Amino acid sequence: MYKIIFLLLLFPLTDAIQPNDRTIINIRYGESIEVEGISLKLIKVVDSRCPKAVMCVRAGEAKVVLEISKNGKLIGNKEIVFQAAGVISEELMQIYNINDVLISALHIGPYPNVPGALKLSDYTLDLSVKYIE
Repeated sequence: MYKIIFLLLLFPLTDAIQPNDRTIINIRYGESIEVEGISLKLIKVVDSRCPKAVMCVRAGEAKVVLEISKNGKLIGNKEIVFQAAGVISEELMQIYNINDVLISALHIGPYPNVPGALKLSDYTLDLSVKYIE
C-alpha cells in the first residue's frame, strides 16, 4: 500500500524534471550534424593523450575543431581541448549557446591503446544539446 502511495506522489515530479533534459548526439570525424538550424562539422582531431599501454611523462590532451554554420552560412570554428584528466570546466566545453539552446562537448573517443593505432576516421565526439527555458 505504501509503495503505491509513494509512486503516485513521485509521478507528478517526473514532468518537472524533463524541461532541462539534454540529448546526447554522436558525430564522427568529417561528418556534419544539424541542431536547430546550427550545423556542426568535426573537421580536425589532434590526439596527444598518453596511450593506455604506454608509460608517459605527460598525460597529453586531445584537441578537436568544429566548423559551425547557421542556415548554410559559416559562423566560424571552435576548438575544444580535452585534458587527459577529464573535463576541467563545463564552460570551456561550450560550443554554441544562444537563446534556449546550449551545445557542449562531452567526450572524444576512442582513447588510444597503443601509439599511432588510431586513424582520424576512428574518432567520434559526443555532444550535449540542452534546451533551456
